[in-house]
Amino acid sequence: MTRPAPASLVVAAAALVLLLAATGCTSTGRSTTVADTSARSTVPTAPTHAAPCPTSRADAGAVVGGLPGVTLACLDPGTGPEQVRLAGLRGRPLVLNLWGSWCVPCRTELPVLAAAARTAGPTLRFLGVDVEDDAASARDFVGAIGVPYNSVVDPEGTTRAALRWSAGLPVTVFYASDGREVGRHVGPMRDRAELDALVHRYLGIDLG
Repeated sequence: MTRPAPASLVVAAAALVLLLAATGCTSTGRSTTVADTSARSTVPTAPTHAAPCPTSRADAGAVVGGLPGVTLACLDPGTGPEQVRLAGLRGRPLVLNLWGSWCVPCRTELPVLAAAARTAGPTLRFLGVDVEDDAASARDFVGAIGVPYNSVVDPEGTTRAALRWSAGLPVTVFYASDGREVGRHVGPMRDRAELDALVHRYLGIDLG
């Protein structure tokens, strides 16, 4: 008969899982059993969301210390553009969230961002960057929770240097209307109160 694992080992394993969920995840761990099971068992197949990708200026140059001159395909083109040049998203403040459907903390955080985007109005733009992901899984997830903004896709992780997310996901970056980076949050945001406080601190906008 197999002997049960010592209680101390069970407690240690549980603590490790909680720590990973709280502090974020790296792309190298996206194929682990924990991440894949959660990602695929809790999200039903759903239609994609209808929000178009934002229109950007194709001729806009990169901003020093801000939005890079990177062009990425839209996760769900819909009726909007099929590609977005990040440097061309100037004109209003931007909340840019790097995420992946394989990342458990990202999946926990995304409904918080979705709720904030629904109340933000036209003064604030939200955009996701879906990193090293399966596009179909990503579309199913955002459709299931009704994310009101779109994402661009980075299947090969080419934005790792340009957007500085090598420490792991999720990462949320705040940009002023002129494209300058004014703040950054590494790891999942726990709730609306935390996100609202960051938007107010970095962008001077009260989401109410």
